[in-house]
Amino acid sequence: MLIFARKTGFVGSKCLNFVIKYVSSATKIERTMTKLKPFMDNILYETVIPIMLPTMKDITLFSEDPIEYIRKQQDFTETLYMPKNTVIDLLQYIVMYKSNKKGKPDYLIPFLNYAVNNMNSYIQAV
Repeated sequence: MLIFARKTGFVGSKCLNFVIKYVSSATKIERTMTKLKPFMDNILYETVIPIMLPTMKDITLFSEDPIEYIRKQQDFTETLYMPKNTVIDLLQYIVMYKSNKKGKPDYLIPFLNYAVNNMNSYIQAV
C-alpha cells in the first residue's frame, strides 16, 4: 500500500478551495500558526497531499488528450477555484515556515523524507 493513497469523502471544490485559502491565511500569522502546529502533520499528510494527487479523470484526460490536459492546467478560468493550485501555495508556505527565524524550516526535511519513503515504497512495489 502506498503512502500517497487517496482518502475518500466529498467536499465541493469551491468550498474546499476557500477552506484551503483560509488555512493558508492563518499560517501567515504567527499567533494562529502556533495554534495550528499540533495539526500540521495532519494538514500536510492527510489533506494537502491527497488533494494534490491526480484523479482518475485527470489520468484519463492526460492519456486521451495530453494537450487538453495541459491547457486545462494553465487556463485561468479553469483553475480559479481548483483546490490543487491553492493547496500548492499552502504547501510551499508550510515547508518554508521557520519558527526560529534564523533556523532551518520546520517542516521541509520531514516532508522530503516522507516523499522519499513513498517513492522508495513505490519502487519496491514495481
